[in-house]
Amino acid sequence: MRTYVDLTFSTAGTNPTVAMDRLQALAHVTLLTGEHDIVFRWDSVEEFRSHITAIHNALAGTGVRYRLRTEVEKPSVPEPGAWPPSLRDGEQVNPAYPKRDPRRASVERIR
Repeated sequence: MRTYVDLTFSTAGTNPTVAMDRLQALAHVTLLTGEHDIVFRWDSVEEFRSHITAIHNALAGTGVRYRLRTEVEKPSVPEPGAWPPSLRDGEQVNPAYPKRDPRRASVERIR
């Protein structure tokens, strides 16, 4: 799995270069240029927890906010299914409306 981390800096917080230096010191983090700020890869929940804890601790007290977005590196294809789902056999009635006599409905439209 690959988790992207997007950072948000504030003038009330630490200088962004200080925060980025702290993150760059982490061996498992790669700094990016583009849509996301950093990325890290992981294969188990324990590994993810370890990485995110290290990132959180590195940013603690800096005033930097972060957002995570995880992607599967090898996307899987779901089994195809019918869409929209098939209707049940028989007359379909909306439970919110009473059942009407179709002959009466045509008389009401004429009026």
